[in-house]
Amino acid sequence: MAVFDQTLLLDRLRRTWRDGDRLASGWTVVRGALRVLMAERSAFLDLCRAHPELWAEPRYRDPATLRGLAAQLGAAARLVEVVVVGDADAALHARMESLVERFAIGLDPDRPVALLDLVGFSKFGPMDQLTRLTALEQSLCRAEAALARAGFGFTPTRTTTGDGFYLWDPDRATAEPARLLALVLTTFVAFAAAGRRGGFDAGALKATLGIGACFSFHRIAAGTPQDDTFIVGAVTVEIARLMEACRPGQILLGTGPRHGRLDPWRRAVARLNDALAEADTAAAHGHRLQAELTASRDADGACRLDRYTVRAKHGWTYPAVNLGAQATAVDDGRVTTVGLTAAAADRAA
Repeated sequence: MAVFDQTLLLDRLRRTWRDGDRLASGWTVVRGALRVLMAERSAFLDLCRAHPELWAEPRYRDPATLRGLAAQLGAAARLVEVVVVGDADAALHARMESLVERFAIGLDPDRPVALLDLVGFSKFGPMDQLTRLTALEQSLCRAEAALARAGFGFTPTRTTTGDGFYLWDPDRATAEPARLLALVLTTFVAFAAAGRRGGFDAGALKATLGIGACFSFHRIAAGTPQDDTFIVGAVTVEIARLMEACRPGQILLGTGPRHGRLDPWRRAVARLNDALAEADTAAAHGHRLQAELTASRDADGACRLDRYTVRAKHGWTYPAVNLGAQATAVDDGRVTTVGLTAAAADRAA
């Protein structure tokens, strides 16, 4: 088991990081020392523009590779070093990744992200806003717990938008669209129950989801990066633009340029249905869910997916499909439609 002074390393990283002037770009173990390469922000980002593969490479690098990266950075590079005793085992790698990534910017090329939004939030008074926002937060907690009981849960990161939340799985190894879909759908069901109890419109919730690239940054507290993150990138822009066209009660899935991400959503819906069908417990706040990408019959009788194209003010377009579900109450068999527009709900009936 490897041992090193974690407090000393954190202090040296923080001082070299210098309020974000430098970013961690890699680390290694060499001759009884842990070495972290810190690079001036602008120089490292310029290098990543020229060599985008740097974003995808692991932060741990063998000593020769780290020296080569430092040479490319030249005067923009700084090495932070502490003594380590013992073998460089898996536990050391896990600890170092957790520490070093706080001082870095990460890029995930295919992260599933959801955005939940309370309809008409700005028109409510402060107490009504509080009622709805806390109901949404509680619904998220209950949905998370229900999915955990069903064996299909994860611990999402959520950041508030003021009238809703961004949601994603911070663990790249477990992140998958199906789990995020399950969380959103179960949140809709739990929020509907909260609305019935609280006397407000349970349909005043809408959601958009996307799969795409985003950068992750770490929250700063007392001048030091923390474990928790926030994200921004192409996928967050996409689902924010889709939200502008999303109707109350609707769930839109962004499919990317030329619907290139439609197949991942198809697979996610199938995976979601399989996982929840196999669960031993009610998966959605006392309900069982069956999801689908909604479709319509055209003039020649063919059944085609409901497709949407949202044009943003800057001229870019964002294609999407509609997600719907039936939530069947376990106790009385009552069926509730989830995530369907009025027209789609009429067709489903």
